[in-house]
Amino acid sequence: MNRTITALLALTAVATTGCSDTFYTVETSETSGRQSTVTFDSTLPEASEDLFNTCATPLILDRYTTEVDLIDGCVPDDVSGPAQDLFLGAAVVGPAPVSLQLSSDMQSRLSNSYTIDTLAWPFQNCEITIAFEMDMGWITVENLDSEWTTHNTKAALSLDTSLTNDVVVAHGPVTSDIECPSGVSEWVLNAFAGDLPNGHHQVIMNGLDLDFWVTLYPEAGGVGGNLDAYVSATGMRIYPELSSLVQSKAGGNFEYILRNYAGVHLGYIEGELEAQLEADMQGLADDIASAIGSTAPSLHEVCEVYESGGELFIETESYVTPAPARCN
Repeated sequence: MNRTITALLALTAVATTGCSDTFYTVETSETSGRQSTVTFDSTLPEASEDLFNTCATPLILDRYTTEVDLIDGCVPDDVSGPAQDLFLGAAVVGPAPVSLQLSSDMQSRLSNSYTIDTLAWPFQNCEITIAFEMDMGWITVENLDSEWTTHNTKAALSLDTSLTNDVVVAHGPVTSDIECPSGVSEWVLNAFAGDLPNGHHQVIMNGLDLDFWVTLYPEAGGVGGNLDAYVSATGMRIYPELSSLVQSKAGGNFEYILRNYAGVHLGYIEGELEAQLEADMQGLADDIASAIGSTAPSLHEVCEVYESGGELFIETESYVTPAPARCN
């Protein structure tokens, strides 16, 4: 999957690019005049939720989706306050590019043929060949929750998505055939072959949860960022399922066959999605961190970034301060 939820982070990038002071305040120390604190309260994540949940849901992403217009179907008066500021920013930036794809490894495993040769009597000497020609399915995002939080000891912007209960992660044709020695009765063979999987099938993940964190930290005088993704599902199934006859002779259901012959199981899919999301969306996390860091006063370096009480704080110090004393 390539930049699956790019649209969600792009929404935040709209807010932080140029960083309207709608979303943050700057307070400078009255005693030294050298230290400043930039504070992002809950306005930015709440405005992101408001705009996304008003204008972009349900967001349907599939392999044919090339871009997402987060404000399509909305007019500025549909939202108000900070969310309207985001709306105007999104109108300037334009649609967000999106590409929903299987990883190359998963695509290879779901575009291959597998042989099952451990069948039960009376097919113990037979072989079933199952060929997959599957591609990426579709995801429907129905809600976004966002907040400043602490993740893995670092300040972070969290993006928690709500998806439809059943997510079709892959779909496409499946063809099957069975070959047996001549000793197997033809009528028995024909009855069994009629129950083999043929036609369009779907790989479905139940209870899929996608959570993202853009962690933020001091880096090279500014703010660095990292994208951390978490993918979890309660189960996986195939539709249509194998008949009970084929399951009994092949040793298990369709999920069993995918797991034991193609190596495609729930944990594998979760790990593949997490790794690809983190790699493909890192650039956008860098952009968000850079934009947030740009709110520091001129000639200041960022000393500390932390979250407390649902707010983001950036502590800075002037370059005028002698180098050994800065950020101490």
